[in-house]
Amino acid sequence: MISLRADASSLEAKLQQVKLDNKGAPSKGPGSSSSAFSPQTGSLLSSVLAGDAREASMRQCFSAAFDAEVNYLTSLNIELTKDRRRQILADILVWAEVTQQHYDATTRSFVLEPNQHDESFLRIGSFLKDAMQEQGLL
Repeated sequence: MISLRADASSLEAKLQQVKLDNKGAPSKGPGSSSSAFSPQTGSLLSSVLAGDAREASMRQCFSAAFDAEVNYLTSLNIELTKDRRRQILADILVWAEVTQQHYDATTRSFVLEPNQHDESFLRIGSFLKDAMQEQGLL
């Protein structure tokens, strides 16, 4: 797996070099910075690249699980109301929470038991698990 943190620090060094190289460059117009990237853009880019790679992967998993459930319900001609979409998101968040390592089996059971007969909830859990396995998170 590629380390985004290492890439971010390398990119930050390159951005800093661009800033130094362009220090004497003429301005490109009113309000423009003399460097290729404004300090705000460089900082934002660094923070995005240096962000938690696991979090980015989890977001992709959430999206995949949401899309899979929406596609499943659509294939059954079930109306996707705003409330139904919210419930899908809520179910994804419950599953994401209980799949974290700090949950023991008792706590996980306490959280999941009330939903053990909810087919949609169980299906969403399966979709999220599949997505997490594809991302190498399980």
